[in-house]
Amino acid sequence: MGKPLLTDEILEKAKKKQYSDQSSQFGHYRPNQDISMDDALFDPYLEEDYQGYEEGQTIRIPVKPTVVKSRRIETIKREAFRSKVNKILFWVIILLIMFIIAVLFI
Repeated sequence: MGKPLLTDEILEKAKKKQYSDQSSQFGHYRPNQDISMDDALFDPYLEEDYQGYEEGQTIRIPVKPTVVKSRRIETIKREAFRSKVNKILFWVIILLIMFIIAVLFI
């Protein structure tokens, strides 16, 4: 079986919030973060001729996934392993039955 996705080291880092990629995550507030409200950022939205939303003018914000669905992944790997074991057991039992039949009738 493979190495589990959630190791003790990863859980400890998550508890201590040592991940460096959290600075680029969307929607996370930090109290010590400097927030500047520049009026130039809002000028395109405050123009008088603004007509609202138009098709194709959406802003795409890159968001990294923050949750690893490790239980689902480990379950899929476990099911694949069990499937292989079941196939091997099936063929071993078939060969054993054929051996017993061959010994009894020969």
